[in-house]
Amino acid sequence: MSETTNIRPVIKQPTDFDASYGTTIEFIYDEGRRSEGSTLRVYKTSDFTRPVYTNTVYNQTMKNSINGGALENGEQYAAEIISYWYGDPEHSTELIPSEVSNKVYFRCITTPVFKFTNITDGEVYNNQSVLVELLYEQAEGIEISQFKYELYNSQGNLIEESERYSDYKEHNTFSFNGLENNAQYLIRAQGQTTKLQPLDTGYISIYVQFEAPDSYSILYANADNGNGVIEYNTNIKIIEPNRDVDTYKFESGLIDLEDDKIVYDTNFVLDGDFIMAVRHKMTVGEIMKCSNDNRGFSLIIIDCYADVDTNTLTEEEAEWRYKYKLVVPNDQCNYILYSSPFVMDEDKIITCWITRINNLYRIDVHSENDTSDWYNLYLGQARPMTDVTKYDVWIDLDVDPTIRIPYGDFEVIYQTTEPENAQTHDIWLGE
Repeated sequence: MSETTNIRPVIKQPTDFDASYGTTIEFIYDEGRRSEGSTLRVYKTSDFTRPVYTNTVYNQTMKNSINGGALENGEQYAAEIISYWYGDPEHSTELIPSEVSNKVYFRCITTPVFKFTNITDGEVYNNQSVLVELLYEQAEGIEISQFKYELYNSQGNLIEESERYSDYKEHNTFSFNGLENNAQYLIRAQGQTTKLQPLDTGYISIYVQFEAPDSYSILYANADNGNGVIEYNTNIKIIEPNRDVDTYKFESGLIDLEDDKIVYDTNFVLDGDFIMAVRHKMTVGEIMKCSNDNRGFSLIIIDCYADVDTNTLTEEEAEWRYKYKLVVPNDQCNYILYSSPFVMDEDKIITCWITRINNLYRIDVHSENDTSDWYNLYLGQARPMTDVTKYDVWIDLDVDPTIRIPYGDFEVIYQTTEPENAQTHDIWLGE
């Protein structure tokens, strides 16, 4: 090789990596020349007099590599490259070395431990809720930057995910609720360290299969010899509110509790660990209170305008956002827990999942569109008599027998001119 040229390669900044696996070092030429090979030199930042690793390759990829096991985790390193090229590609066979590149600095760090500790692949669960516990450890003390929990169906489609958390100690457990019976799910967590290392637990397959508790399926038989009959009893208790249910207003399968409340005070016990679901439509204020002489809680819905004052939300974002406030009295003071903000309007049904494990509570929120106002369309001379709701529409037409058009199979079009792309059964209402 002849004397060096004044062409200097530039190394792309590598991310920190695990020395056990090595990494690839990439570089470019300031003048866009093609490389025929390179020599990579790596130094400990405590000693630049002698490289701890040297590697020479001959290729045109503008890449070199650090082999796995060549360096040590926990150490800080610097890398530089000399590249080679032909001075006259058509006539010369001698490679000319470049000037020494810039130095880039990196650290070798151990791959973190990121896994679930309480679930195993193929495990079967006999309830609607699965609580997962996540373990994160890193030998050099690098912290986790952000992570989230994910739930997939058996086809690998994402059906639920948590928000992105940054506080590992606060959110190292997560509960997936409302799981269906006889179903397979895939559970996964993903994240990233503050050094941009990706984190992934991989997919953990679980099966959900409910089993009826024995304590609620016992029948007691008593023979009445005198009358020749057998009397059967069970320990199942009927839970009823403290007033006649006929005094409540029912609408679309829900109880209207505006300016009202419902109280269960017999045969209803919340003891030990439990999961409770509360479903409701648009409402604010205290929606539920469970209590007795020594325990209980209140569930309250509040708006999010207080978050505007703390610059957490803008006024526009806070307009339709609300939070649950769970108040649990104890001997010293109230234990208060807030949910994450959720959007609530007249078109949504909100479900609040309250979980208590070892006297610690958590709140999860799920929303769905309210379908109670959806309506079917009936076309025909005969008035429909069965399966009709108050929202259904009957149009008296010369059709026999009367046909039912399900919601979603037709569209109501509001415009002054006749629609061009109307489909069969669509309704045009001119203005």
